Parts: sequence; structure tokens; C-alpha cells
Amino acid sequence: GKHGAPMLSLAAESVLESGLWRRAALLPRTVDGQARWLRGFSWPALFSFVHERLPPELRFRLWRSTLQVCVVSPEQSMIAEVPFALEQNAGEAPPGAAELVRDAIEMGADGDTLATLASRLPAPQGDPKVRCLVPQVEAMRMETARREELEELGICIDSWTPALETPDSVPPHLRMRMGKGKAKAKAKAENIIKPPLPPEAVMSPEPKRRRRIDWNIKLGMEEIAEGTSPVMNLPLQAGGG
Repeated sequence: GKHGAPMLSLAAESVLESGLWRRAALLPRTVDGQARWLRGFSWPALFSFVHERLPPELRFRLWRSTLQVCVVSPEQSMIAEVPFALEQNAGEAPPGAAELVRDAIEMGADGDTLATLASRLPAPQGDPKVRCLVPQVEAMRMETARREELEELGICIDSWTPALETPDSVPPHLRMRMGKGKAKAKAKAENIIKPPLPPEAVMSPEPKRRRRIDWNIKLGMEEIAEGTSPVMNLPLQAGGG
């Protein structure tokens, strides 16, 4: 019906504004003795499902709420693949998306993570002082107020999304995506897993040099050892007189 798209947009915006999006964060878990990266749901899949069903004017609202999350939690939004969901739909970005990305970076979002997205959008226009996003502190207050309103209705978001700690490393496929950003060659060292050095490299930091042999000296020494040296076989000479 005619209310389907607006209701779908409001539902997606509520997931973002209430903090429920954190359930999409990829976190390390051990399953059957093996390390796995698990999440409650896929934000890129949900975003694409909603995005393709919205008209341009409602897509702008979805992009605004999504980039607001990137301002509120730059690191956690990355492991929830929030910026990458925008990249996947950059070809159908609504008017004003480039300005939203510019404002998000200026307000604290990870510029390196959003670099690829910005490169796929037209150059931002308009007055940079006119912004549709709010600062991080204010956005966090708004999220808290949203949760309190939902709790009054019997919906406890805190029980669904407990405190989320950013892991020390990131999934391999995210490291590869981070490498596509124009400044991600300087990726954080804690996010790079280095293989252990082999024992030889630990015990011998420098390669051993092969000793050069002077064969003339070696043959002379062997002749002396065998008693066949010309010096040893000279006849004894009588003393002068």
C-alpha cells in the first residue's frame, strides 16, 4: 500500500536511532574449538532490502540516520559494516548524500573508512555550515532518550544490545575493505595479525656468511702435515768454515 515505504523507512531508522544496529557487529567467538566472527543480523543485507524499496526522498532519511551512526560510533559502526552498506548502494544514492558524507567526516566519522564511499559520489555542494547531522554527544543523548521511550512501552533495548566492546582485531574481509581507502595503508597495527617468526629467524637475525677458503694455503698446510713439504726435505748443510 501507499504507507508501506514510509513504514519501512521508519522501522529502519528506529533500528539505527535506538542503537539496535549494534546487534549487527561482527564479534569473535569460539565455535567447536574454532574462531568465528558472528553477528546477530547483517546490516548491509537489511539496508539494501530497505533502500531498494524507498523513493529518493525517503532514501535521504535512511542515509542521514546511517551516517549519524558513523559519527556516534566510528569503530563499532565499522565492525557492523554500516559504512560498507552505503558503498554497496552508492550508485543509487539520493541527492544530498555527498553532503552528508562530508559532514559525517568533519564531525568525527572515520574518514579513511568513508573515503571509498566519498570517491563514488559527486563533489559535495551547498553551504557546509548547514548540516543535517548532529554532534556525537547530542546524538548519544537522543539515543538514550529513544531507549527510555521504548522502555516505557515495554521494549528494553538494553537487554537486546548489551555493552559492546570493540575487538582488538577485525575480520579478514573487513581488513581488505579497509585497505581500499585512500589512507588505509596506515591501518592500525593492532588490527593486523602478524604470523610468528620461524626459529631460525629468531636465533639468527642475520644470514651466516660462507667462509672463503684460500686453497694455496690449505694445500701447503696439508703437505706440511704429511712431511712432504719442500722445506722439510732440504738436505742439511755443513756449517761454514
